[in-house]
Amino acid sequence: MKKYAVYIVVYSMIIGCVSGHRNIDLNPKLHRSSATLAELQDEYEGNIYPFFEEYCITCHGDRREKAEVNLEVMTDLSGIGEHPEMWERVLTMLDSGQMPPAKKDQPEDSDREEIAAFIATELDLATQAMRQDPGHITARRLNRQEYDNTVRDLLGVDHNHSKVFPVDDSGYGFDNIGDVLTVSPVLMEKYMNAAEDIVGIVMARRGRSFDPNKHPQIFQCRHSSRKLHVHECAKVTLEHFAMRAYRRPVSSSEMRDLMRLVKLAEDEGDSIEVGIALGLQAILVSPNFLFRIERNPSPLDVNSIRFINDYELASRLSYFLWSSMPDDELYKLAEKNILHKPKVLEEQVVRMIADEKSNAFVDNFAGQWLQLRNVSLVAREKKRYPDFNMSLRKSMRRESEMFFKTILQDNKSILNFLDSDFTFVNEVLAKHYGIEGITGEELQRVKLEGDQRGGVLTQASVLTITSRYTRTSPVLRGAWIMENILGTEPAPPPPDTPSIQDTARKVKGTFRQKIESHRDNPACISCHERMDPLGFAFENYDAIGKWRTTEKNLPLDSTGVLPTGEDFEGSKQLRAIILANPDDFVRCFTEKMLTYALGRGVEAYDRPVVMDIAEKLADNEYRFQYLVQQIVTSVPFQMRKDEDKEEKHELLSRKTS
Repeated sequence: MKKYAVYIVVYSMIIGCVSGHRNIDLNPKLHRSSATLAELQDEYEGNIYPFFEEYCITCHGDRREKAEVNLEVMTDLSGIGEHPEMWERVLTMLDSGQMPPAKKDQPEDSDREEIAAFIATELDLATQAMRQDPGHITARRLNRQEYDNTVRDLLGVDHNHSKVFPVDDSGYGFDNIGDVLTVSPVLMEKYMNAAEDIVGIVMARRGRSFDPNKHPQIFQCRHSSRKLHVHECAKVTLEHFAMRAYRRPVSSSEMRDLMRLVKLAEDEGDSIEVGIALGLQAILVSPNFLFRIERNPSPLDVNSIRFINDYELASRLSYFLWSSMPDDELYKLAEKNILHKPKVLEEQVVRMIADEKSNAFVDNFAGQWLQLRNVSLVAREKKRYPDFNMSLRKSMRRESEMFFKTILQDNKSILNFLDSDFTFVNEVLAKHYGIEGITGEELQRVKLEGDQRGGVLTQASVLTITSRYTRTSPVLRGAWIMENILGTEPAPPPPDTPSIQDTARKVKGTFRQKIESHRDNPACISCHERMDPLGFAFENYDAIGKWRTTEKNLPLDSTGVLPTGEDFEGSKQLRAIILANPDDFVRCFTEKMLTYALGRGVEAYDRPVVMDIAEKLADNEYRFQYLVQQIVTSVPFQMRKDEDKEEKHELLSRKTS
């Protein structure tokens, strides 16, 4: 088949078109309160900006732009609408009590609440015009997991061909982000080789005779000795296969190109089977298979905002929940153009979550949100942690996966991630946790007693990946909680900041005492006073998540004080504080899942969607499946905006500079 490689490459460069869409005329209107714009500007100049002058501009002004926030130039109300991402961070810091820092002068609680409420209202108004802006999604290449799953469901070939592909890049914490999933010459060569291997398996290579009945999902008819029938069979076979591979109907021009490959094989004196194999290979290296392409049916309307068609919706849905192609039921609903109907979509989400293919959602979303993939990569000093073997590693990861899957499939509250009265253990993990009466290798559900365990924060997987080779790391654990639970990513340390290790060598005692010495550095305190208390709450868990009460024969201190002034002792009390006001976690989790579902980062114009979903979740007991339903019916999931020429030029310049 090597002699036909150039023809397959040429075909792979031909991208077909998509037809069928639902147009929408979007003209959102802003609705202000009875206050006029002039009155609001007076309020901003008279009360809001002076607040920043008094408490913030010392660190966030022209002379110092800590965290790239300069409030000194924001003398006008319009700045909120012009810089929504920055003001979102300002609001988060004010609302959570993280700013001003604890050792700085503090405003009255009433003043803080008034300022935060004003900013939140203006942010909502500024982004209301974007409420129907779905954002632009780059054509997304299938990542390695999606490629293997799609080949499996398309052809019944489950050979993990992507293991030789280059590792996928990640963005925003996930490896399915369209902007970073590029195609290198090396990867294209791997695709060519994989397509030949896959088709070779399907066509019963090594000299065995071709039998269409062995692969009924591909070959749609038997061929006979009559040439007309042979060609009709080839056409029907390739058209059916291309439709499923491209995840949409195939155009007549695409079929003409495929049939040219069949004729090419005949002209070279090869059999019809070789021609069909060529067509299958060409389909498997086509951008229409390797990428999830959503074509603008009105390409001249460069700024068009439209609903995606039902075939595109089926693909978005299946790659979100299954990391694979749509199944026959989704195809049939798309063909009837009824998949987008709310009741139909709701039923499909429930069906897909119940399907075993939703394990891919657990593997890929939970595996990256909770960073479970790293459990197999971390190392521990053998002398200190002799129990940290492969069996324990696997049990750690499997516990978190089964826990996540149960909350998803049983439609439990997502607040169970913060605290819960159950988990999954086998004999080795039960011994690690100090739970008695569990035997065997299979993980089983157990009811938790006491204060030591509850939710993902106390599971050994998370506690292990947020520790170091020889010790725990309150800083890593605190930063992990900020980023993955509270949605406030810590700023990088300033240049020339001394490392904790340098400080630790000079201080004797527990590692907490060493960190507290490090925090005395003025360059370090602003970040560490937010991160460290969160990490200190988990000091009773060692570097592989095992409970302990002492370190170097010294009693451990798991107390802490949050920037809000709330104090706690141990993980149980910290979890209770977060649960008492779960808004930050709900928004963070919603943003993480929306990012994963869309394959792009969450932007300022997505704020209304995130806030709406978070509010509705609170009214629906924070049910996991309700969150999924809200995402798949949201504007950014069901619609798309095609980038305009200026935006496209800017993106190209950015990528090539």
